[in-house]
Amino acid sequence: MIEKLEHINQDCFFEGTEKLLEIWFKSNVEIIGGDLRNIPRFELDAMLKIVNAEIVSVKKNEFIDSYVLSESSMFISKDRFIIKTCGIITLLESVQQILRLAEKYGKMSIVQNFFYSRRAYLRPNDQIGIHKTFNEEVNYLKLFIPYGAAYSMGLNESSKWYLFTTDNPHEGPQACDATLEILMSDLDEETMLQFTKIKNPNSEELIRMRFMKIWM
Repeated sequence: MIEKLEHINQDCFFEGTEKLLEIWFKSNVEIIGGDLRNIPRFELDAMLKIVNAEIVSVKKNEFIDSYVLSESSMFISKDRFIIKTCGIITLLESVQQILRLAEKYGKMSIVQNFFYSRRAYLRPNDQIGIHKTFNEEVNYLKLFIPYGAAYSMGLNESSKWYLFTTDNPHEGPQACDATLEILMSDLDEETMLQFTKIKNPNSEELIRMRFMKIWM
C-alpha cells in the first residue's frame, strides 16, 4: 500500500498547501456607498485568469458573495476580499488587480489591513515565479504594501507557517476579530487512500461509501 502511495505522489503530486490572501478595505471619508460586491463578474474572471484559476460556481446572500474556484475559494463582502488557493496557483499576481478593482468599482481606496499566509510548501521548487520562496513573496508584496511586515513561526523549515501583514499602529481597544487555522500533515495512509482512484473511481462513489459507513 505504501508503495502505491509513493507511486501516486511521484506521478500525480498535488501541492495541498493553501495560500490565503485577505484584504480589508476602507473607503475615503468623502465617498459614501462603497461596496466590493459591485465589481462585475467579467472583471473577476479576468483577474483570476491572471493567476490561472477560474470560477466554478457562485452563491450570494445579503452579507457575502461566495465563489468556488477551480482550486479552492473566494469570498467578497462589502469591504473584505478573501481568496484561498492551493496547487501552483500564482495567487499574489492578483494583488495589483484587486487593488485596482476595489478602487474603481468598490470605491475602496484605502487598504486597512492586509494578510497573506501559508504553511511551508511540500515541494517549493514546483511553485511558479515569486512563490518559490517566502522572501520573494515578501519582496513582491512590499511593492504594493510597503508598510507590511513578515513573520515566520515553527521549529523547523518543513513545519513553518509564514505571514505577511500590515503593521498598523492602533490606538485604544479594537473590535474582536479572530482567525483559526487548522493545519494537518502526516495523516493516516489507509484513510488518505480512500480519496484516490485506487479505492474510489469518482467522488460520487466516495460520498456513497462514506454515508453507508455512517448509517451501518
